[in-house]
Amino acid sequence: MDWVLAGINGSDFSAMLANAEEDNNVKDFAGRIGYSPLNNLSGGVSLYSGKATVAALTRNRTGLDIKYEGGPYYLLAEYMTGENDVITAQGYYAEAGYRISDLQPVVRYDVYDGNTAAADNSEITITAVGLNYYLGDNAKLQFIYEGKLDKAGVGWSDADNNVWILQTAVKF
Repeated sequence: MDWVLAGINGSDFSAMLANAEEDNNVKDFAGRIGYSPLNNLSGGVSLYSGKATVAALTRNRTGLDIKYEGGPYYLLAEYMTGENDVITAQGYYAEAGYRISDLQPVVRYDVYDGNTAAADNSEITITAVGLNYYLGDNAKLQFIYEGKLDKAGVGWSDADNNVWILQTAVKF
């Protein structure tokens, strides 16, 4: 089992300012508890509770995740929900990969609803397919295509809504 707990002093993340002064007298708290019942299987629960702005608006987050990584297989899924004062948002994703030597084909399905109480344009679904190329144990190149479908009426056929991604990831 692993865990982490943090007490946070300062302006919330929505201020988008580095080193911004505290704008209310409420401290935020974040934590995660993880458990690995088997060598290749792990999961966890993450929580965030705080207030934002001078009006001390509620900012709460909860996340559940599970991961399996064994042999050539890789599976990851996460569910998140959040409360921004009176608006509740939620989302989830699942992704899978199968490693063949230095190559790993991957797929991902991602759903986000920015306001669960309203049938608005904040709902989006992203389906991604891609390929990872491992440059060693600590680096990889990723080539991914994301197709997006949103409630604003924009779908897979709209090329401006979809994206090709080429990126690198390095861990240390």
